Amino acid sequence: LGFERELPAALKRTVNYVGSRGRRLYANEQLNYLDNSTPAAVALGQRLNPARGVIVGRTNSAASEYDGLQTELSRSLPHGLYFRATYTYSKNMDDGSEIFAMFNAPTSYAANLAPGGRRQDWGNSAFDFPQFFSVLYSWSPAGLHADNSLANALLGGFTRNFTISGVTQLQAGPPSSFNVSGLEINHDGSYTNDRP
Repeated sequence: LGFERELPAALKRTVNYVGSRGRRLYANEQLNYLDNSTPAAVALGQRLNPARGVIVGRTNSAASEYDGLQTELSRSLPHGLYFRATYTYSKNMDDGSEIFAMFNAPTSYAANLAPGGRRQDWGNSAFDFPQFFSVLYSWSPAGLHADNSLANALLGGFTRNFTISGVTQLQAGPPSSFNVSGLEINHDGSYTNDRP
């Protein structure tokens, strides 16, 4: 949903709302996690089914939601100068960002490994980059001219028919977790960071 409006001084402004919602997304489940029902089971490191090791299942149990406000200001200026600046402020939430480990989290399991426990993981996505700014600029000078044909040809070769352009982008970083190596938090068998 958005609108676009022409402003004075040949400026154009665009404002858009972008939203998306994902359900039944791919996620990892640890089906035979460490049993934490009794202190003895925790001390022994027993799994729900002690006869089996880790059982990993991939299910369609994750969800996501994205809301973003995108703004743009652009202007085509005389003498071959053009610019376009955009800014996006957004929020990306989910309870399972990826089936593979990302950044400094070597596991992608939910914090609560029990069936239905993924709902407790609802929070910032690993792909949540809340602010993004970009500016594109381009300049194509008219160049110098001379009355003399030889001088005009030389000036044309050095000062006309070229463009200087560039893109500058600034982006906020994704959420992360402090390194808590050596501390087992959710009995998934991983003594390193869990999902942020």
